[in-house]
Amino acid sequence: MAESFTDSKSVDIYPYSFGSRNLDFHIDKCKVVTESGSKNYIEVNNSRKSLDLRDRDFERVEIDGTVHFKHDDLLERVVPGEELDSDDVPAKLLVLSQCGYTFDRHIEETEALFEGVSAVSVNFSLDASEFYGNLDLVPVIARTREGEELEDYAHRKSESLADGKGWTVRLDSFEGPSSSLIDSELKNFSELDELDVGEEDLFHLDLKKNPVLYINKDDPDIERVLKSGNKENASNARDVIMDMILQSVFTQLVQKAIWDLDDEHSYRYDWEEDAMRIFIDYLFPDSDMDREEMLNEILRIREDLQSDSGTSDEYMTLMNNLELGIQRNEKIKSHVVDLSEVI
Repeated sequence: MAESFTDSKSVDIYPYSFGSRNLDFHIDKCKVVTESGSKNYIEVNNSRKSLDLRDRDFERVEIDGTVHFKHDDLLERVVPGEELDSDDVPAKLLVLSQCGYTFDRHIEETEALFEGVSAVSVNFSLDASEFYGNLDLVPVIARTREGEELEDYAHRKSESLADGKGWTVRLDSFEGPSSSLIDSELKNFSELDELDVGEEDLFHLDLKKNPVLYINKDDPDIERVLKSGNKENASNARDVIMDMILQSVFTQLVQKAIWDLDDEHSYRYDWEEDAMRIFIDYLFPDSDMDREEMLNEILRIREDLQSDSGTSDEYMTLMNNLELGIQRNEKIKSHVVDLSEVI
């Protein structure tokens, strides 16, 4: 069976050897550059993997960092021996910059990897006008070409071989969906035959190992608004559209995590742990319970719901608390007010 080695609690099962959470992205320097060209260095917290650029006036962000391999033999585990011994190892380290709110994705490539490498320097800049909300920076090792189909090894071009915990860059007060939870894609639903969706549907959440939020772009105006950057009127409309979508999406993610939670407080997939970490306080507002006690309470409520004598009252209270928490913390009402003021 293919090996999926990981440093996190839950293990994703891949059809080939995959290094889950085996890359450590360390930012050495970060500076913001203003329109006038002045540069200001930003304090970096590598333990939290978060950059807060809110309330700063800047044109681009310049990042210098290093991606460390947590295992010295990482490449040996994910690349077949014959390919690893060649002068052209078919693997590159990439840093994906993903904005789930504007659906923009950029790939920063490094030089090809080689046997024995354990750390790679990365240097890139980000144009602030292309992103909105939160931006995730995720290190990934991917194949660069097709290879021989061998048991336990990826062989297709662009298949991921390893990844690591990403950084979150906060650009403004509205966060939007994080790529640690879901990937977001704009698709023509009229051409998306593999999913049960139609032209009249606005979005579809595909709940699987790595959840994907598909949004229908059959109408060009939808794509125009969703990719409108920081243009004021369009961004107000985009906020309201995404609020409507994410209210449902976040609820579905938490529900799936609740049903996959086991007695040891582990989950089937990594993203479920992330979802519960983000939203568990919404389930129990004003509670003095710690996280472990909250998880035990969730298990109790779920068990009661499944019993012959149980009722859905407590579970429905959790879901109601979750929806109210999302409304309040994502400032949904204020987005509607902002839009109404420009109509």
